[in-house]
Amino acid sequence: GSKLYFSSINKNPPCIHYINILQSVPIMKKNFITFSILFIFFLMLAFPTVTKMSANTGLNLWIFTVLPALLPYTIISSILMQLGAFSSLCNFLSRIIKHNLPEHKIFTIICGCLCGCPIGAKIAADSYKKGKLSKDCAELLMCTFNNLSPSFLINYVFIDVYAPFIQLNTSHKWLIYFIITGSSFLGAITTHRLFIIKHTNNHPHLAKNLFMSSSKQTNFLTQKKPALNVVFEECILSAFEIQAKIGGYIILFTIITNLFLHTLCLSDIEAAIFGSVLEVTSGLGLFPHCNDIAGLNPNTVALVPAIITAITAFGGICTIFQTKTAISDSGLSLKKYAISKFISGCLAFMCSLFLL
Repeated sequence: GSKLYFSSINKNPPCIHYINILQSVPIMKKNFITFSILFIFFLMLAFPTVTKMSANTGLNLWIFTVLPALLPYTIISSILMQLGAFSSLCNFLSRIIKHNLPEHKIFTIICGCLCGCPIGAKIAADSYKKGKLSKDCAELLMCTFNNLSPSFLINYVFIDVYAPFIQLNTSHKWLIYFIITGSSFLGAITTHRLFIIKHTNNHPHLAKNLFMSSSKQTNFLTQKKPALNVVFEECILSAFEIQAKIGGYIILFTIITNLFLHTLCLSDIEAAIFGSVLEVTSGLGLFPHCNDIAGLNPNTVALVPAIITAITAFGGICTIFQTKTAISDSGLSLKKYAISKFISGCLAFMCSLFLL
Protein backbone atom coordinates (compact mmCIF):
# COMPACT_ATOMS: atom_id res chain seq x y z
CA GLY A 1 0.00 0.00 0.00
CA SER A 2 2.82 2.40 0.87
CA LYS A 3 4.63 1.64 -2.40
CA LEU A 4 1.50 2.43 -4.34
CA TYR A 5 1.08 5.68 -2.38
CA PHE A 6 4.61 6.89 -3.06
CA SER A 7 4.45 5.87 -6.70
CA SER A 8 1.31 7.95 -7.16
CA ILE A 9 3.07 10.95 -5.63
CA ASN A 10 6.07 10.50 -7.92
CA LYS A 11 3.82 10.33 -10.98
CA ASN A 12 1.98 13.54 -10.05
CA PRO A 13 4.37 15.82 -8.14
CA PRO A 14 2.82 19.00 -6.68
CA CYS A 15 4.74 21.26 -9.05
CA ILE A 16 2.75 19.82 -11.97
CA HIS A 17 -0.44 21.29 -10.49
CA TYR A 18 1.15 24.73 -10.19
CA ILE A 19 2.40 24.51 -13.78
CA ASN A 20 -1.10 23.63 -14.96
CA ILE A 21 -2.50 26.61 -13.05
CA LEU A 22 0.07 28.96 -14.57
CA GLN A 23 -0.65 27.62 -18.05
CA SER A 24 -4.35 28.27 -17.54
CA VAL A 25 -3.82 31.94 -16.56
CA PRO A 26 -3.72 33.28 -20.17
CA ILE A 27 -6.91 31.35 -20.98
CA MET A 28 -8.62 32.72 -17.85
CA LYS A 29 -7.48 36.23 -18.75
CA LYS A 30 -8.83 35.88 -22.30
CA ASN A 31 -12.14 34.53 -21.01
CA PHE A 32 -12.42 37.37 -18.49
CA ILE A 33 -11.81 39.99 -21.19
CA THR A 34 -14.33 38.31 -23.50
CA PHE A 35 -16.95 38.14 -20.75
CA SER A 36 -16.35 41.79 -19.82
CA ILE A 37 -16.77 42.96 -23.41
CA LEU A 38 -19.97 40.94 -23.79
CA PHE A 39 -21.29 42.34 -20.51
CA ILE A 40 -20.60 45.91 -21.64
CA PHE A 41 -22.22 45.16 -25.01
CA PHE A 42 -25.41 43.94 -23.33
CA LEU A 43 -25.41 47.00 -21.08
CA MET A 44 -25.22 49.18 -24.20
CA LEU A 45 -28.20 47.31 -25.66
CA ALA A 46 -30.12 47.62 -22.40
CA PHE A 47 -29.45 51.37 -22.03
CA PRO A 48 -29.24 52.83 -25.55
CA THR A 49 -30.07 56.37 -24.40
CA VAL A 50 -27.24 56.39 -21.85
CA THR A 51 -24.90 54.95 -24.48
CA LYS A 52 -25.78 57.64 -27.02
CA MET A 53 -25.46 60.50 -24.52
CA SER A 54 -22.15 59.11 -23.25
CA ALA A 55 -20.80 58.79 -26.79
CA ASN A 56 -21.75 62.43 -27.45
CA THR A 57 -20.09 63.48 -24.20
CA GLY A 58 -16.88 61.59 -25.01
CA LEU A 59 -16.87 62.89 -28.59
CA ASN A 60 -17.30 66.50 -27.45
CA LEU A 61 -14.63 66.02 -24.80
CA TRP A 62 -12.20 64.74 -27.40
CA ILE A 63 -12.97 67.22 -30.19
CA PHE A 64 -13.28 70.41 -28.16
CA THR A 65 -10.91 69.74 -25.25
CA VAL A 66 -8.35 66.99 -25.82
CA LEU A 67 -7.70 67.32 -29.57
CA PRO A 68 -6.95 71.09 -29.56
CA ALA A 69 -4.75 70.64 -26.47
CA LEU A 70 -2.68 67.69 -27.74
CA LEU A 71 -2.65 67.73 -31.56
CA PRO A 72 -0.43 70.83 -32.09
CA TYR A 73 2.15 69.58 -29.58
CA THR A 74 2.10 66.10 -31.09
CA ILE A 75 2.82 67.49 -34.57
CA ILE A 76 5.49 69.99 -33.50
CA SER A 77 7.31 67.56 -31.20
CA SER A 78 7.42 64.98 -34.00
CA ILE A 79 8.79 67.56 -36.44
CA LEU A 80 11.45 68.64 -33.94
CA MET A 81 12.39 65.01 -33.42
CA GLN A 82 12.65 64.30 -37.15
CA LEU A 83 14.62 67.45 -37.98
CA GLY A 84 16.91 67.19 -34.96
CA ALA A 85 16.29 70.84 -34.05
CA PHE A 86 16.59 70.27 -30.31
CA SER A 87 19.76 68.27 -30.84
CA SER A 88 21.28 71.21 -32.68
CA LEU A 89 20.39 73.51 -29.78
CA CYS A 90 21.94 71.13 -27.25
CA ASN A 91 25.10 70.84 -29.33
CA PHE A 92 25.35 74.64 -29.44
CA LEU A 93 24.90 74.89 -25.66
CA SER A 94 27.37 72.06 -25.11
CA ARG A 95 30.09 74.06 -26.87
CA ILE A 96 29.33 77.05 -24.64
CA ILE A 97 29.34 75.23 -21.28
CA LYS A 98 31.94 72.69 -22.48
CA HIS A 99 29.88 69.73 -21.28
CA ASN A 100 27.93 67.19 -23.30
CA LEU A 101 24.20 67.52 -22.72
CA PRO A 102 21.96 64.42 -22.97
CA GLU A 103 19.75 66.07 -25.59
CA HIS A 104 17.31 63.21 -26.13
CA LYS A 105 16.70 62.81 -22.40
CA ILE A 106 16.28 66.56 -21.94
CA PHE A 107 13.89 66.71 -24.89
CA THR A 108 11.78 63.90 -23.41
CA ILE A 109 11.72 65.56 -19.99
CA ILE A 110 10.74 68.98 -21.36
CA CYS A 111 7.99 67.61 -23.62
CA GLY A 112 6.67 65.39 -20.85
CA CYS A 113 6.61 68.20 -18.29
CA LEU A 114 5.08 70.84 -20.57
CA CYS A 115 2.86 68.86 -22.96
CA GLY A 116 1.79 66.07 -20.62
CA CYS A 117 0.41 62.63 -21.35
CA PRO A 118 0.75 60.92 -23.80
CA ILE A 119 3.27 63.23 -25.51
CA GLY A 120 5.97 62.33 -22.99
CA ALA A 121 5.48 58.62 -23.69
CA LYS A 122 5.51 59.19 -27.45
CA ILE A 123 8.80 61.13 -27.34
CA ALA A 124 10.40 58.45 -25.16
CA ALA A 125 9.17 55.71 -27.52
CA ASP A 126 10.37 57.58 -30.63
CA SER A 127 13.80 58.18 -29.07
CA TYR A 128 14.08 54.50 -28.17
CA LYS A 129 13.03 53.33 -31.64
CA LYS A 130 15.66 55.61 -33.19
CA GLY A 131 18.33 54.17 -30.87
CA LYS A 132 18.86 57.41 -28.96
CA LEU A 133 17.84 55.99 -25.57
CA SER A 134 18.22 52.58 -23.99
CA LYS A 135 15.01 50.68 -23.26
CA ASP A 136 15.44 50.98 -19.49
CA CYS A 137 16.11 54.71 -19.73
CA ALA A 138 13.15 55.31 -22.06
CA GLU A 139 10.81 53.40 -19.75
CA LEU A 140 12.04 55.28 -16.68
CA LEU A 141 11.61 58.65 -18.40
CA MET A 142 8.15 57.62 -19.61
CA CYS A 143 7.04 56.53 -16.14
CA THR A 144 8.42 59.71 -14.54
CA PHE A 145 7.39 62.48 -16.92
CA ASN A 146 4.34 61.14 -18.78
CA ASN A 147 1.84 62.83 -16.45
CA LEU A 148 -1.21 65.05 -16.83
CA SER A 149 -0.11 68.37 -18.29
CA PRO A 150 0.38 71.51 -16.15
CA SER A 151 -2.25 73.34 -18.23
CA PHE A 152 -4.78 70.62 -17.37
CA LEU A 153 -3.95 71.00 -13.68
CA ILE A 154 -3.95 74.80 -13.67
CA ASN A 155 -6.99 75.46 -15.87
CA TYR A 156 -9.19 72.57 -14.76
CA VAL A 157 -8.19 70.59 -11.68
CA PHE A 158 -7.02 73.46 -9.48
CA ILE A 159 -9.91 75.76 -10.41
CA ASP A 160 -12.93 73.45 -10.59
CA VAL A 161 -12.23 70.07 -9.00
CA TYR A 162 -10.77 71.04 -5.62
CA ALA A 163 -13.13 73.99 -5.10
CA PRO A 164 -15.92 72.31 -3.04
CA PHE A 165 -13.43 70.71 -0.64
CA ILE A 166 -10.47 73.04 -0.15
CA GLN A 167 -9.59 76.61 -1.08
CA LEU A 168 -6.26 76.52 -2.89
CA ASN A 169 -3.83 79.38 -2.74
CA THR A 170 -0.66 79.61 -4.81
CA SER A 171 1.44 77.67 -2.30
CA HIS A 172 -1.15 74.88 -2.22
CA LYS A 173 -1.09 74.60 -6.01
CA TRP A 174 2.70 74.38 -6.11
CA LEU A 175 2.61 71.82 -3.31
CA ILE A 176 0.11 69.62 -5.16
CA TYR A 177 2.16 69.88 -8.36
CA PHE A 178 5.33 68.81 -6.55
CA ILE A 179 3.46 65.98 -4.81
CA ILE A 180 2.27 64.66 -8.19
CA THR A 181 5.65 64.98 -9.92
CA GLY A 182 7.58 63.72 -6.91
CA SER A 183 5.34 60.68 -6.47
CA SER A 184 5.68 59.96 -10.20
CA PHE A 185 9.45 60.02 -9.88
CA LEU A 186 9.46 57.77 -6.81
CA GLY A 187 6.93 55.43 -8.42
CA ALA A 188 9.05 55.20 -11.56
CA ILE A 189 12.23 54.53 -9.59
CA THR A 190 10.49 51.88 -7.48
CA THR A 191 9.06 50.11 -10.52
CA HIS A 192 12.36 50.42 -12.34
CA ARG A 193 14.20 48.76 -9.45
CA LEU A 194 11.64 45.99 -9.17
CA PHE A 195 11.85 45.06 -12.84
CA ILE A 196 15.51 45.56 -13.76
CA ILE A 197 17.26 44.29 -10.63
CA LYS A 198 18.12 41.08 -12.47
CA HIS A 199 19.80 43.10 -15.26
CA THR A 200 22.00 45.30 -13.08
CA ASN A 201 24.97 42.97 -13.46
CA ASN A 202 24.83 43.40 -17.21
CA HIS A 203 24.40 47.17 -16.99
CA PRO A 204 26.24 48.35 -13.87
CA HIS A 205 26.30 51.94 -15.12
CA LEU A 206 22.55 52.17 -15.67
CA ALA A 207 21.34 53.58 -12.36
CA LYS A 208 24.29 55.94 -12.00
CA ASN A 209 24.28 57.42 -15.49
CA LEU A 210 20.57 57.24 -16.27
CA PHE A 211 20.21 60.99 -16.70
CA MET A 212 23.76 61.63 -17.93
CA SER A 213 24.87 62.01 -21.51
CA SER A 214 26.34 59.09 -23.38
CA SER A 215 29.28 59.16 -25.73
CA LYS A 216 27.62 56.50 -27.83
CA GLN A 217 24.62 58.72 -28.49
CA THR A 218 24.12 59.28 -32.20
CA ASN A 219 24.05 62.88 -33.33
CA PHE A 220 21.12 63.96 -35.48
CA LEU A 221 23.41 66.26 -37.43
CA THR A 222 25.35 63.30 -38.84
CA GLN A 223 22.20 61.69 -40.22
CA LYS A 224 20.75 62.35 -43.61
CA LYS A 225 17.54 64.31 -43.15
CA PRO A 226 14.49 63.60 -45.34
CA ALA A 227 12.80 66.31 -47.41
CA LEU A 228 10.95 68.90 -45.38
CA ASN A 229 7.55 68.29 -47.00
CA VAL A 230 7.92 64.54 -46.35
CA VAL A 231 8.69 65.22 -42.68
CA PHE A 232 5.64 67.48 -42.30
CA GLU A 233 3.28 65.01 -43.99
CA GLU A 234 4.52 62.03 -42.01
CA CYS A 235 4.35 63.89 -38.69
CA ILE A 236 0.83 65.22 -39.37
CA LEU A 237 -0.49 61.80 -40.41
CA SER A 238 1.16 60.14 -37.42
CA ALA A 239 -0.24 62.77 -35.05
CA PHE A 240 -3.79 62.38 -36.39
CA GLU A 241 -3.54 58.60 -36.17
CA ILE A 242 -2.50 58.78 -32.51
CA GLN A 243 -5.18 61.36 -31.67
CA ALA A 244 -7.87 59.27 -33.40
CA LYS A 245 -6.97 56.28 -31.23
CA ILE A 246 -6.95 58.47 -28.13
CA GLY A 247 -10.39 59.79 -29.09
CA GLY A 248 -11.68 56.25 -29.47
CA TYR A 249 -10.47 55.35 -25.97
CA ILE A 250 -12.02 58.50 -24.49
CA ILE A 251 -15.41 57.78 -26.09
CA LEU A 252 -15.28 54.10 -25.09
CA PHE A 253 -14.32 54.75 -21.47
CA THR A 254 -16.88 57.55 -21.15
CA ILE A 255 -19.58 55.09 -22.27
CA ILE A 256 -18.33 52.39 -19.87
CA THR A 257 -18.13 54.84 -16.97
CA ASN A 258 -21.63 56.21 -17.44
CA LEU A 259 -23.13 52.74 -17.95
CA PHE A 260 -21.66 51.54 -14.66
CA LEU A 261 -22.69 54.71 -12.85
CA HIS A 262 -26.20 54.29 -14.24
CA THR A 263 -26.50 50.70 -13.03
CA LEU A 264 -24.64 50.89 -9.71
CA CYS A 265 -26.12 52.46 -6.60
CA LEU A 266 -23.32 54.86 -5.66
CA SER A 267 -23.24 58.12 -3.78
CA ASP A 268 -22.04 61.24 -5.58
CA ILE A 269 -18.57 61.00 -4.05
CA GLU A 270 -18.28 57.28 -4.84
CA ALA A 271 -19.43 57.91 -8.40
CA ALA A 272 -16.85 60.68 -8.85
CA ILE A 273 -14.04 58.46 -7.54
CA PHE A 274 -15.11 55.47 -9.64
CA GLY A 275 -15.53 57.59 -12.77
CA SER A 276 -12.18 59.32 -12.30
CA VAL A 277 -10.32 56.04 -11.96
CA LEU A 278 -11.77 54.93 -15.29
CA GLU A 279 -11.62 58.24 -17.25
CA VAL A 280 -9.92 61.06 -15.40
CA THR A 281 -11.17 64.10 -17.33
CA SER A 282 -14.91 63.43 -17.20
CA GLY A 283 -14.63 61.68 -13.83
CA LEU A 284 -12.96 64.60 -12.07
CA GLY A 285 -15.71 66.80 -13.42
CA LEU A 286 -18.16 64.95 -11.18
CA PHE A 287 -16.53 66.17 -7.94
CA PRO A 288 -17.81 69.78 -8.13
CA HIS A 289 -21.36 68.45 -8.59
CA CYS A 290 -21.42 66.23 -5.52
CA ASN A 291 -24.66 67.07 -3.70
CA ASP A 292 -24.14 64.86 -0.65
CA ILE A 293 -21.10 66.66 0.79
CA ALA A 294 -23.08 68.25 3.62
CA GLY A 295 -24.29 64.86 4.85
CA LEU A 296 -20.84 63.29 4.91
CA ASN A 297 -18.61 62.84 7.91
CA PRO A 298 -16.12 65.76 8.14
CA ASN A 299 -13.26 63.27 8.28
CA THR A 300 -14.48 61.75 5.01
CA VAL A 301 -14.69 65.17 3.36
CA ALA A 302 -11.14 65.90 4.53
CA LEU A 303 -9.95 62.81 2.64
CA VAL A 304 -11.36 63.96 -0.70
CA PRO A 305 -8.52 66.39 -1.65
CA ALA A 306 -6.01 63.59 -1.04
CA ILE A 307 -8.12 61.24 -3.17
CA ILE A 308 -8.27 63.82 -5.99
CA THR A 309 -4.48 64.25 -5.84
CA ALA A 310 -3.98 60.46 -5.90
CA ILE A 311 -6.28 60.03 -8.93
CA THR A 312 -4.53 62.90 -10.72
CA ALA A 313 -1.14 61.27 -10.10
CA PHE A 314 -2.49 57.89 -11.25
CA GLY A 315 -4.02 59.40 -14.37
CA GLY A 316 -6.86 56.93 -14.85
CA ILE A 317 -7.17 53.67 -16.75
CA CYS A 318 -8.11 55.47 -19.97
CA THR A 319 -4.83 57.41 -19.82
CA ILE A 320 -2.94 54.12 -19.57
CA PHE A 321 -4.62 52.96 -22.77
CA GLN A 322 -3.78 56.29 -24.41
CA THR A 323 -0.16 55.72 -23.44
CA LYS A 324 -0.41 52.25 -24.97
CA THR A 325 -1.34 53.94 -28.25
CA ALA A 326 1.63 56.31 -28.02
CA ILE A 327 4.20 53.53 -27.42
CA SER A 328 2.75 50.95 -29.81
CA ASP A 329 5.36 49.07 -31.88
CA SER A 330 8.16 50.46 -29.69
CA GLY A 331 8.67 47.51 -27.33
CA LEU A 332 8.38 49.66 -24.20
CA SER A 333 6.53 48.01 -21.33
CA LEU A 334 3.00 49.22 -20.62
CA LYS A 335 2.94 46.95 -17.57
CA LYS A 336 5.78 48.88 -15.97
CA TYR A 337 4.04 52.14 -16.70
CA ALA A 338 0.74 50.98 -15.20
CA ILE A 339 2.41 49.68 -12.03
CA SER A 340 4.43 52.89 -11.75
CA LYS A 341 1.28 55.03 -11.98
CA PHE A 342 -0.47 52.91 -9.35
CA ILE A 343 2.47 53.33 -6.96
CA SER A 344 2.52 57.07 -7.74
CA GLY A 345 -1.15 57.36 -6.85
CA CYS A 346 -0.62 55.60 -3.51
CA LEU A 347 2.37 57.80 -2.67
CA ALA A 348 0.49 60.96 -3.67
CA PHE A 349 -2.42 59.98 -1.43
CA MET A 350 -0.19 59.44 1.60
CA CYS A 351 1.72 62.68 1.02
CA SER A 352 -1.49 64.66 0.58
CA LEU A 353 -2.90 63.36 3.86
CA PHE A 354 0.02 64.88 5.77
CA LEU A 355 0.72 68.00 3.69
CA LEU A 356 -2.67 69.33 2.52
